[in-house]
Amino acid sequence: GIVAVVVSYQSGSTIDTCLTRLRAASGVDQIRVVDNGSTDATLGIVQRHASLDPRLHFIANPDNPGFAVACNQGARDADAPWIAFVNPDCLVEADTLSRLRAHAGALDVDALLGTDLAGEDGARDPAARRRDPDFAAMLRHASARDLSVPRDPAQTLQRVDAISGAMMLLPRRLFERIDGFDTGYRLHAEDLDLCRRAREAGAVVAVANDIVVAHARERFAQRIGGGGGGECPCDVTDVDAVHPVVGRQQAFEVQGVRVERNRLRVHAQHTAEAQHDPFERRRPHDRLCFGLVRAVQIGVLHRHVRGHR
Repeated sequence: GIVAVVVSYQSGSTIDTCLTRLRAASGVDQIRVVDNGSTDATLGIVQRHASLDPRLHFIANPDNPGFAVACNQGARDADAPWIAFVNPDCLVEADTLSRLRAHAGALDVDALLGTDLAGEDGARDPAARRRDPDFAAMLRHASARDLSVPRDPAQTLQRVDAISGAMMLLPRRLFERIDGFDTGYRLHAEDLDLCRRAREAGAVVAVANDIVVAHARERFAQRIGGGGGGECPCDVTDVDAVHPVVGRQQAFEVQGVRVERNRLRVHAQHTAEAQHDPFERRRPHDRLCFGLVRAVQIGVLHRHVRGHR
């Protein structure tokens, strides 16, 4: 069976419909909702669903530890062999997750699979298919800042570098093998990092082009003002789309990433916890790329570079 893990934060406008659909979805044996300190109607809605369905367990964090932490909490509170991460603003159909699991089961290797995503207006979400960021190319060419990959209608399962964290499914054995989400990412880029590590572990990362999930990103973005929280919209596809934090200083530091004119370097934080985390010792290139994603996501890197051309 499948455990559906939903991370909520101020999700009152969508969580009711999300959970109603998950409870009706085929193949779902367990549902875990992890709330990151909501102060709106989210808690009451989730508690009502939990009282009606024994499959649903509710974990209420007193504060907001971040999306990655909450995803790991939900996954590890269950024991189903398949894990689906579903944003509270994603609305699945009755057969969405069972069809996605069937696609994964048909492969001869472990897989991390996503679906096509469409907004309430029917427009496809470009974050559903992405390539890894190449920051050297981003500095040289504006076109390299768009990470989206076009949909290939000829492929039912389209292999890509990365899928969206808004909707993904993988076997528990793969999740445990790569030690889940990296909790060093509080919000943004954790899905890119998970996909990178899944591929390095020999798994297939792909989008099921024949499955479409409604993703009400606009309502969520309006609710949180375009940032914060512990859930998506964390999917950046266009570096120039993030809001600006304009600065002309020679150097600045954002979440452990020091950005200087014509020079980039990462400051590792050597804590006792990090020393025991095997993924804190991953390749320096990964540290640089995903550290820089953090900076880009809050609107710093591309403005700084543009100002010094």
